Amino acid sequence: MEAIYIKGEKMANLHSYLKKVLKEYGSQRNEPFEDNKLAKFIRENAEVAIPKNLFPREEYKIHSSCGQGKRAEIPWIAVFYKDLSESAQKGYYIVYLFRANGTGVYLSLNQG
Repeated sequence: MEAIYIKGEKMANLHSYLKKVLKEYGSQRNEPFEDNKLAKFIRENAEVAIPKNLFPREEYKIHSSCGQGKRAEIPWIAVFYKDLSESAQKGYYIVYLFRANGTGVYLSLNQG
């Protein structure tokens, strides 16, 4: 699996990615959202963290967010099966939803 590096720290798998978001998201609530390094990490590295052997990119689209313009209450990572849905507004998709207080993450099958 490809490794993710942020601030010189190796993030080798989905577990490491989820753990980093859980550990740091709540403590950064008072930090400015614009140019926030963790927000950038969440947006730019989810696709690398989700295993390609489980979700081939030819069939699946990976999208993550922690807010648009301002910080969202909860960050999320969605896996969209392209034949069914490519957005959270329509169809069915798998999504990791983080608890706002940083104490857990849920894997959910959602419908848009």
